[in-house]
Amino acid sequence: FEALLSASGLTGNRAPRIALRTLELCLKLRAGTPLLNRAEQTVAEIVQVDPAHALYTLRIDGRQRTLPAAELARDFEPIEPDDFRVLRALHPERLAELIENDPAAVAVGLLRAAGGELDADALKHELVPRHIPARSWSKWWQRCREALRKHPRVALEGRSPVRLRLRQASETVESALREAFGASDEPARWQELLDDYLRRCKSEKRPPDRDTLAALARHIRDQLERVTRHGPAIGLHARLLLARLGELLDDPQPAGELLDWLRDAPDLAAVVRDREDRELWQALIAHLAQVQRDDWAQQVAALIEVAPPGVLTPLVELALERGLHDQVQARIDAALADPLDYPALIAWLWSTPRLPEGLRLPATLELFELILDVLAELDRAAAGSEAGKRFRTLIRPALRSRDYARVREALGQVSAERAVTLKPQLERLGGLGPNIHEKLVGLLRELHPQLWKVETPQLLPWEDPNVIWATQAGIDRKTAERDEIVNVKMRENAKRIGEAAAHGDLSENSEYKFALEERDLLRARLARVNQELSLARLIEPHQVPTDHVGIGSRVVLRSTADGSTREMTILGPFETDVERRIYNYRAPVAAAVLGKRLGQRATLLIDGREVEFEVVEITNGLLGPSS
Repeated sequence: FEALLSASGLTGNRAPRIALRTLELCLKLRAGTPLLNRAEQTVAEIVQVDPAHALYTLRIDGRQRTLPAAELARDFEPIEPDDFRVLRALHPERLAELIENDPAAVAVGLLRAAGGELDADALKHELVPRHIPARSWSKWWQRCREALRKHPRVALEGRSPVRLRLRQASETVESALREAFGASDEPARWQELLDDYLRRCKSEKRPPDRDTLAALARHIRDQLERVTRHGPAIGLHARLLLARLGELLDDPQPAGELLDWLRDAPDLAAVVRDREDRELWQALIAHLAQVQRDDWAQQVAALIEVAPPGVLTPLVELALERGLHDQVQARIDAALADPLDYPALIAWLWSTPRLPEGLRLPATLELFELILDVLAELDRAAAGSEAGKRFRTLIRPALRSRDYARVREALGQVSAERAVTLKPQLERLGGLGPNIHEKLVGLLRELHPQLWKVETPQLLPWEDPNVIWATQAGIDRKTAERDEIVNVKMRENAKRIGEAAAHGDLSENSEYKFALEERDLLRARLARVNQELSLARLIEPHQVPTDHVGIGSRVVLRSTADGSTREMTILGPFETDVERRIYNYRAPVAAAVLGKRLGQRATLLIDGREVEFEVVEITNGLLGPSS
């Protein structure tokens, strides 16, 4: 302690604040303690403590470094052992185990690293794909979320994305809820907090705290007049929440006040237009059924035009119960006639598995082709309109719904003739994102595979550009050539480069430049030899044809002009030897006779002039003494 006290400077002339920070940090250090570098945000680990001299050895990025106490306290600060940065840098095997067996601990570690708050998207960004494969994320996050709901130190708030917050040690669920509720004046935020709290109470099988609910209701009522100034939709949301809290507290007054407001509101559709809050719409529809007003039919019909897809089913069912069949049908017909003006209705018609009965609805294929036509028209438009953006935004999840079940149904009804024209239409389709695009094309390929069948002509052996036919001796010679380049020539070249570089002044060193040029040539030659060997395929004697001229054939040709004969053996480029009359099958002189049978004629270019020959003998060039 005396050595550390002296090193801290508390008894000297160092600032007391810095000296006390040195003591506070260093007195806790033991071998294995993690630290965080303030400037670089890198994690270090104490390896050894020398108390006699107040020296500390750290391991940072695989290297060790020894620092005195004052310097250590200046550059480093303590970090929790379960912080994600510590696990990732120092204990990756422990991190892998936690990911597999304790996902909540991983989330807590990331919360510590993020300062106590982050959302599910940020959590995924840190873990996928480095620690968790993308295909496994959904199941892992589901396990993690279930565990976090029971975790005493973590609060889950909101949706899309879920927010995670690390509670203080003394904080209760109710106190945290009251604090967060009081800090906000947004009904959407109040909705998230209340929903999270009620879900937690349900999972813990306990009733919500009535005093807490009453406090939330008082806060909303106190803020009601002020939040209403931000717009009637905000005020409606606050009134809906008050009514919900009233139901939980067995207080009918807020619900009565809400019904009075709904009865007197001049234009409900204008109030909730462009609002996507599912909870707001669901609460509105539930209370709307209790409202009596002279223009009820017009109000509900107008709401159908502006409602998001996810709440259209209960809204339409409510309208049909009140006998508004014609008004609902009129909206559906208008949507089919002008889809861009009614994107939510089109998305609802496509994605809802069981639509209300008694309506005239388009067939699956008819609706699918309508959607494709709209998307194609949007692709052709020079600039994306707001209506086009909204149509794409709503149609993407609709197409994905139930794992593309409706798309599969539609494509299964497509005729073979229509599939031919549909293929390029789907392949050109844009604006949906690569995943949806690939899925649509993939489903068409699965259901109409004939569209992708390409008749490829059968290649003769010597016509295949991706194969070099060769004998074993030819392959051995080519392999020996490669080995000489690698083991002899390139080593000698490397030696010459080193010797030339040692002479200095490389800009005027011609030997160095020549050696570099030779190195480039050797590399190019090695690449060519490796490419040729990768294409080489062994030709065996039994593969050589005798009924026609092929690779490996020995051919005797007789001139039709003077009766002179020529003999030639046709092999691959590895065996070519013109003096021995062995020709590369890819050379023009060999190509002229390949495939010919006895008695057939071929024209060869000999010494610059064309000479006609007749095939008089075909034998196996890989058999017999002359081979």
